[in-house]
Amino acid sequence: MKKKYSIIFILLLLLNTKCKSQIDSAFQIGLFSEYRITPIYIQQIQSYFTGSVRDIYHNPDKQLSGGRLGVQFRISLIKNRNLTLGFQHIIGYDHIYYESINGNKYSPNAGELNSHKTLLSDFLFDLKYKFSLNSKAKFSVAIGWGLFNRGSEYAVRYQNLDANGQPAGLFYTSEQDFNYNPICLLLNYEKNSWSLGLNAYLIDQHNFIQPSDILLLAFRIGHTFQIKKK
Repeated sequence: MKKKYSIIFILLLLLNTKCKSQIDSAFQIGLFSEYRITPIYIQQIQSYFTGSVRDIYHNPDKQLSGGRLGVQFRISLIKNRNLTLGFQHIIGYDHIYYESINGNKYSPNAGELNSHKTLLSDFLFDLKYKFSLNSKAKFSVAIGWGLFNRGSEYAVRYQNLDANGQPAGLFYTSEQDFNYNPICLLLNYEKNSWSLGLNAYLIDQHNFIQPSDILLLAFRIGHTFQIKKK
């Protein structure tokens, strides 16, 4: 949590020092697509089954990787529009977990497992600085904090077992999710209204199997529409 509060403090500090005197009202709307590659596990991580009656096998590689679509809204904070504050909403229809059939237990390699999918939403807040190397091409770097995998909630139905491993007692339900809140670093090459980017998401707190820091990299292409002040 300290890392997240540090990011928020840095954003507020930059807003205070850069934007006290002059704030330009130029507003930008951008559309983009993003492809996330297989995540990099900084520590060893292993898959497992959870639940006794409704067995769930989760594949984090399948959920974290793949294509996404997004929209972003940006407002300029200084007159030359090199410093912008942004909000991004990213969506994807993706895997949440595999569910066994008729209560039977399958190994993670079994082909009979059904993949349960749903619409996932990511929300990202960032501060971006743009700089130029020549008159036509520009680069930008952004740092931010996200609320990712919203919509990944699910419920597992359990029943207690006795000493002989037989069902005993009442069923109960446990509500769980695969939410995570990454620290984000975004690098972009921009020309005219198009951009190519490489994003890095550091996931340090999550509900994926075992506690482990995860580095998620993504390639992005986008187009920006700028609404200027009259």
